[in-house]
Amino acid sequence: MTKVIKLQGSFNFRDLGGYATSDRKQVKQGLLYRADELAGLTEADKKIIEGLNIKTIVDFRSDFEVEMKPDPIINGAQYVHIPALPGMGVESSAALLPAELNNLVENADHRAGSMEQLMGGLLASGQFPIERVQQFFVTTYEQLPFQNKAYQRMFQLLADEENLAMVQHCTAGKDRTGVGSALILLLLGVPEEIILADYMITNDTLQPKIAQLKQQLAPLVGNADLSVVEALYGVDKRFLQATFQKIKQTYGSYTRYFEVEFQLTASKQAAIKEKLLD
Repeated sequence: MTKVIKLQGSFNFRDLGGYATSDRKQVKQGLLYRADELAGLTEADKKIIEGLNIKTIVDFRSDFEVEMKPDPIINGAQYVHIPALPGMGVESSAALLPAELNNLVENADHRAGSMEQLMGGLLASGQFPIERVQQFFVTTYEQLPFQNKAYQRMFQLLADEENLAMVQHCTAGKDRTGVGSALILLLLGVPEEIILADYMITNDTLQPKIAQLKQQLAPLVGNADLSVVEALYGVDKRFLQATFQKIKQTYGSYTRYFEVEFQLTASKQAAIKEKLLD
């Protein structure tokens, strides 16, 4: 089972090691981590992370998200920022919204405000239905695995032992990071059901963050239904299953997917497995 790293300023920092593969091997612990945003790390948190011997931090967030909450410096770690979905965050929120609200997003003063203020305005409008949020995520999860430069870079880094241990993260550590983590585990031969179980752990780790966000939004939204916050910051098996299904529909097999999308030949895939499996 995944190991949650207890930190004060990050809720969803986890070790991906320990999972069994279909050929009875095991993902090594202490080499692969997934996380939510790191901007809130305390000095004590940073010491804990430095103690994990992190060599590479891969940040999947948009330029806007990074500008709002830049990563702290972690001694000994190189920082690689490459958006997993260009424009994801406030800039792409219009994809979730009825046309009449697009203007609100486009004209919001992002630099002066905050994600919470913008979200509060959207929720208060009463036109931010959970069904639309869920469909947005399904569509996003179907698109993320293909021609994605962030994941291409992630696998390039992963192929070199000098870059390990590695942590990948986004804002909540659930969608862009969730797909990135799933792709690594798929390459290593971890069964889908185990990957889904790891993915769903986010619903437990982010509960304090969700409660905090609801408290922040309550004064901004009046009588609006805050259950949509659960949909935005939680995870649903259907989302990641959409990733699995789209890959198999497109390529027929995961092996072929990794060969075409990441130029990982059978020998290259075997070399990565050799580094990361016991």
